[in-house]
Amino acid sequence: MAEALAVCREILSHLPNQADAIHLSGVIAHQTGSNPQALELIRRAIVQRTDAADMHINLGTILRAMGELDEAAAAFTRAIELLRRDVALQPNSPAPSMTLGDVLREEGRWNEAVDCYRQAIALQPDLAWAHITLGLMLLSLGDFEQGWREFDWRWRIDVMQQRQVQLAKPRWQGGDLTGKRILLHAERGGGDTLNFVRHAADVKRRGATTIFACQPELTELLAGVAGIDEWATRGKSMPAFDFHCSLIDLPGALGVNDENLAAAPYIFPDQTRVDLWRQRIPADGRLKVGLVWSGQINPLQRHLVLSDLAPLADLQNVWFCSLQKGDAAKQPAPPGLNLTDWTNELKDYTDTAALIANLDLVVSVDTSVGHLAGAMGRRTFLMLKSSPDFRWMLNRKDSPWYPSMQLFRQPQPGDWTSVVNELAAALKLGAERMSLP
Repeated sequence: MAEALAVCREILSHLPNQADAIHLSGVIAHQTGSNPQALELIRRAIVQRTDAADMHINLGTILRAMGELDEAAAAFTRAIELLRRDVALQPNSPAPSMTLGDVLREEGRWNEAVDCYRQAIALQPDLAWAHITLGLMLLSLGDFEQGWREFDWRWRIDVMQQRQVQLAKPRWQGGDLTGKRILLHAERGGGDTLNFVRHAADVKRRGATTIFACQPELTELLAGVAGIDEWATRGKSMPAFDFHCSLIDLPGALGVNDENLAAAPYIFPDQTRVDLWRQRIPADGRLKVGLVWSGQINPLQRHLVLSDLAPLADLQNVWFCSLQKGDAAKQPAPPGLNLTDWTNELKDYTDTAALIANLDLVVSVDTSVGHLAGAMGRRTFLMLKSSPDFRWMLNRKDSPWYPSMQLFRQPQPGDWTSVVNELAAALKLGAERMSLP
């Protein structure tokens, strides 16, 4: 980005009103955390190019990040108007339809967005990213059968094709596995691994010998999960296998939908560690709650700061402990929020699971800890942005993936205040009853 910014400055030293260089300078300012500067630059660029949809999209993104939601909505609305014009002017190009779909999705207009992605695919049937995004949208809308099929198109992009070549064996997409050896491998983050490992037992029932490869920090925790026969380490020599399947592909290959999901709990903590933590947890009748307020992957998309949880400080009969790792763990607690912090003793997920086993409730943003609590069958309150990951679907308070989980959604982009207030009310009720609502 520093090199790109230097190029922009060189251009602007000769052409001070060059809109694209001003715009890109604003994008770089946003990406490096300087939103006020980014806002000023993007607005300067729009003065030069009032009809540039991408500039209005980025203006809306920055305004939303700054909490200026009404102005952000106006910017996105203008972008939608311009993109609809671009669709009309470029009837044979899928690009305007794709971009319009992205903006409509951010606006929460999901059915309109789906129509845009379908239009892009009609214009270019082999456009993999249109299929992938459509698949995620359909999964969010509850269409599992077609959603998994469309999402499978990600194997046609270069990075996934390279992975397929490296694995050098056929990809399993369903069917009998009697007498076969199959490698089940993690594709994305720890949350996905914790979510989809439940299906190892389903694959085992197809007659396979299962070999499991995941993030090293999860191997001890998952050692007791049903359906895993052997272990492999990613990046090292693999044992022989006949097929492979990414964990995130298992629901599609197995024909999983929201009615036949393998139920939690399926992850069980080490009992010795559970007993050790129990000796340290207060046994005074208070509701025992663990907190996670920021993700470590893409934290800007799914995070609060600890001060956002100030309404929890007013709750009586509740004991809070931190489960937050990373830089966000250093944030100061708001006045009155007494937060016990043992996270320096949580060396891996096995420690975290043992501590969670002693809590009444975990409150988390969409992170691996939320998945862990749900996979253990522990009561979980999950805080979600307005346009969440596909597995949380739309307009639901519950989750078919984790029956013990309750979802708290932003009513509009960036509105964590409403989420925390709703959550505080639910915690207050649980503390008063000394049993969760």
